[in-house]
Amino acid sequence: MAFLRVGAGRDVTPWRNVVADFGANSTGGDAAGTTTAINNAIANSNVDGRSIYFPPGTYDIIDSLTALTKNGVMVVGDGRWNTIISPSFASGNVFTMSGQFQSIEDLAVQPTVFRTGGYDFRVTGSNCILRNLFSVLGHNGIAVSDSSETIIENIQFRYMTGDRGLFFTGTAGNGSYGLRIKNI
Repeated sequence: MAFLRVGAGRDVTPWRNVVADFGANSTGGDAAGTTTAINNAIANSNVDGRSIYFPPGTYDIIDSLTALTKNGVMVVGDGRWNTIISPSFASGNVFTMSGQFQSIEDLAVQPTVFRTGGYDFRVTGSNCILRNLFSVLGHNGIAVSDSSETIIENIQFRYMTGDRGLFFTGTAGNGSYGLRIKNI
């Protein structure tokens, strides 16, 4: 079983590499192929629960990524200045977390088009973590809905085109409880 050492000496195991294991292009370009590769990595993780690693680079994508649904899946970049997810679609969410105990950490979202709708990160699961993220030129930053015990830490938004950096809401019967925010 492979171990991956990432920021602050944390080990992510077991893991899959979107470049080495699925052929994502980390140098920009081939947005359709890169989107498919990343979605294949997420789909596999939604079955077996393995974490996903994005090596340093720029990943052009043409559509919202497949939602993370399996409990415990981590999506980890190599630092928010080193791993950049670059959407070329105007509306829609980039990442969606709908399981429990999931995290997205150490990456940036920087679109190549003017964003007119959607969120860079949408959380509808419980006990999820968003940490060390940079969102620049997105429409809206983070939406947390019908979620409990979400942790949002070390997030930077810059030049957003929408009106919501952080949107926190719940519906009758579900609700959202226990949002923890540090350094946003």
